[in-house]
Amino acid sequence: MTEDFKHHHHTFDDLIHRIIGLRWTQIHRCTNPDHKPDCACAGTTNAWHPSMYTQIRDDVDGISGEAAARGASASRPPLWVDGIDWINTADAIAHEWAPGNPGGTVARLDDLTRHPFGPDDTAWLIDANKRLAKLASAGNQLLQGEEIRRLDVVAACPQCRQTVVYRKDSGGDRVRKTALQLTVYGCKCVSCGAFWDREHLNFLAEVIGCERQDDLA
Repeated sequence: MTEDFKHHHHTFDDLIHRIIGLRWTQIHRCTNPDHKPDCACAGTTNAWHPSMYTQIRDDVDGISGEAAARGASASRPPLWVDGIDWINTADAIAHEWAPGNPGGTVARLDDLTRHPFGPDDTAWLIDANKRLAKLASAGNQLLQGEEIRRLDVVAACPQCRQTVVYRKDSGGDRVRKTALQLTVYGCKCVSCGAFWDREHLNFLAEVIGCERQDDLA
């Protein structure tokens, strides 16, 4: 029972730090194949582990800030809905698990790694680890690259006039999605299937009253 608790507690700590960072990690820079941690080559460097939460939040803020900087005339900016949803999920978990903590999400989750859990908390830790693993996996997918980032364009499709559609997610729940979805490859309507490649994004932007292609690059 004690070993089981230690395993799940250690996993809990690792998953939280995958999400919030705040942990030193050692980077080996020595090119000598016989390198050892105690060798005199100074081939290791301590680096601050990056925060998944901060990276995604900064990306979301950057997209929103760029739109705000263009002023109200730049109507209906694209939204990184997946990123916003991820941040909202992380915030909700932190608030649920540490409701009395006055700090932000990173501070709340960091404090939880120092909470005096015991063997009686094993069942809670198992459930918490499932939620954290799902959150960390989703965060990794969001940060893998621009190719998989989806921006939702809040406007009606010029072809079918639909603004939103309803689809079942991987869990079978019926979820609402914005019809026009923008990636680096172009813009697709998930309602009717109409597609505008990158060369025709300026035309689409003029039709729906959104930013031009050079504003989205």
